[in-house]
Amino acid sequence: MLIVALLGLMLAGTGVPIGPQPGVIGYVEEGRFHPLLELESAQFGPFDPMRMALTGGVLRDAFADGGAEFPIQAERQYADPKGDTAKYGLVPGRSFESQFFELDRGAKPHSSSRPTPELEQSLRRFLADDERSGDMHVLYATDLDADGKRELWIAYKLPSGGSGRMVWEQRAAAGAWVELADSCYRCDSGSAD
Repeated sequence: MLIVALLGLMLAGTGVPIGPQPGVIGYVEEGRFHPLLELESAQFGPFDPMRMALTGGVLRDAFADGGAEFPIQAERQYADPKGDTAKYGLVPGRSFESQFFELDRGAKPHSSSRPTPELEQSLRRFLADDERSGDMHVLYATDLDADGKRELWIAYKLPSGGSGRMVWEQRAAAGAWVELADSCYRCDSGSAD
């Protein structure tokens, strides 16, 4: 028992996470896994590139059984358009236009459904002046944080050729939404994402 405690103290000093890591959900495009957000104890949070490593785990469809299952072979750091440190994972030869993947997903996929037309139209009205809404595909509706408000999981393409994924959650006020995550690949020619 003393050895376990000492090992825990040593790892804490190295910055290596101790205990179970949160689920990391993102998307795969042109051989890169782009982490969008973390899900831990039914709470969403931004992916923290300084706290979590992307290598050593397996990516699986976050919302369906079966299908592609593959490891991240390496990770790369870069500065995002805001100058913050970001990461992506290398998954050579992989690209999926309409799926979200979770690193080390549990035994079962997360529960999801097709969004109702009313829910999708509410978000489209909210994003009417947003360039991402032009070629936007709402793929899934979920309530992963069990707060009674639906999350919409979306793929989009920009006229400039960039593409990405975003997650929005409805608010209690009718027609109000909050963005939980957004990542756009090739939307800024000066960045890797």
